[in-house]
Amino acid sequence: MKNILLIALCASLLTLSCDSKTVAPPAKVGERVPELELADLDGKPVKLSDHFGSVILLEFWATWCPDCREILPHLQEFHEKSEGAGYSVVTVSVDAKVETARDFMTEHSYTFQTLFGGPDIREQFTVLAIPTLYVIDKAGVIRASFVEYGSKSAGDVEALVMELVDE
Repeated sequence: MKNILLIALCASLLTLSCDSKTVAPPAKVGERVPELELADLDGKPVKLSDHFGSVILLEFWATWCPDCREILPHLQEFHEKSEGAGYSVVTVSVDAKVETARDFMTEHSYTFQTLFGGPDIREQFTVLAIPTLYVIDKAGVIRASFVEYGSKSAGDVEALVMELVDE
């Protein structure tokens, strides 16, 4: 009887590990960022690779996240300085509904580019916590990541971005 239960347990575990979903490779510092193609909040498709050639700040966030709410004003300030500066601010909402993200952006007058990923993008892009920010160089290589960071790190992020712009 024990052997039958053990065999059944092993078969169950094997079945669980053979998920047919395709998960993007993890985004790792020092490696090329996985391609990301999502719609913006108006439904227009955007590819992350369209931003290659400039340094990219790629932020994953949600309207319900207190740390995200703290850092978004800093991203807005940084975005306002970005025109012609050699970097882009691209954010990805992991909210459940695009309307939630769109209303939030309008309410706070944020103008940085926001794509809608929904909750599933966290798994697909291997984002374990939010906010998560990736700093990506001009060639599309992830140079740093900041996980669950706050406004105290905003200066460090800005310094790194400016260093990469000058490379």
